[in-house]
Amino acid sequence: MTKKKLIQYGALAVAAVWVFCISFLIASGKVRKQRKEAATLPSTSFSASSSAASLTSENAATQTKVSMNGNQVSTNVSVSDPAWVVEESKSKQASEAASVAEQIRDSSKAAAKDSVPSGKNEVIAAYTQAVNKLKSTSTFTLVKQDILTVDIDSISGGSSVQNIASSLIKNNTNTDPVTYNFSGGSDPSTGKSPTAVIAPLGSDASLGSNIVTSAQATANSSGGYKLTIKLGKAVQTLTSPAEGYSTSMEVINTESLGLPSAASITTLNITYDNSTIEAEIDKDGRITSMKHTLVVSEANGEGKMLVPITVELHGNYVSDYKISY
Repeated sequence: MTKKKLIQYGALAVAAVWVFCISFLIASGKVRKQRKEAATLPSTSFSASSSAASLTSENAATQTKVSMNGNQVSTNVSVSDPAWVVEESKSKQASEAASVAEQIRDSSKAAAKDSVPSGKNEVIAAYTQAVNKLKSTSTFTLVKQDILTVDIDSISGGSSVQNIASSLIKNNTNTDPVTYNFSGGSDPSTGKSPTAVIAPLGSDASLGSNIVTSAQATANSSGGYKLTIKLGKAVQTLTSPAEGYSTSMEVINTESLGLPSAASITTLNITYDNSTIEAEIDKDGRITSMKHTLVVSEANGEGKMLVPITVELHGNYVSDYKISY
């Protein structure tokens, strides 16, 4: 193969592989900056109130009241009582306090359990509501990290072109986290809105139950819950989006790839399968972290730029979101 022909194949390989490599979009045109946010721990307070009863004799009793979430546990101990009476009274007070605390814990657990969605449809609705709420939030900090893994199974031009394409993917895949500090609905460094960087890009999220193979939610210790949604198989072509995936995850968008004018894509088939959406929701219904794992089980396409080319590949694309308010 002549050097000129190899360059032609390599150039077309770039165009064809570009279709499948979201990392090129991620790597271009983004301002990357990192900021360590100081963690502020909420303070926890416990209050106790005491009142003295009126003295009725020289051996007066003192009444103590302990307040726990509005429940009062009280005991009267006379300073002149025998030691065993005092100890018995203290034991009774501790037992009553423990009982009140247990009631409070049970009540909190019940409230948390009631707030956790159950069943496929409830979990899907809870997620779409939470992510759309995040997209419309004006002020928060988002740290997003994208990790792309692509394996080329075959490509026109043989091993030489395949090596060029594989090297191109490796050298242009950027996994550095990107920090967005949204204020008033936009990030001043990039000019982007939350909707522009949170999947699905540029629109609100929606997800039908047909494509969802499983959906579950479990309570966490902070009063919120974690949800996991698994998506089944769907196919994207040049003329039709992948059901469910295109409205909930960051899929490949051929219209925004910016291919050279001399390049054209004639056929495209991308099969997504066994992909996952995970999200942590706090007690106020806000997403605090999220992870999208987009799995491309197989993909093939044909295109032309100087010469025709075909490519087959598979891989996955992970988007990790960390949110602070």
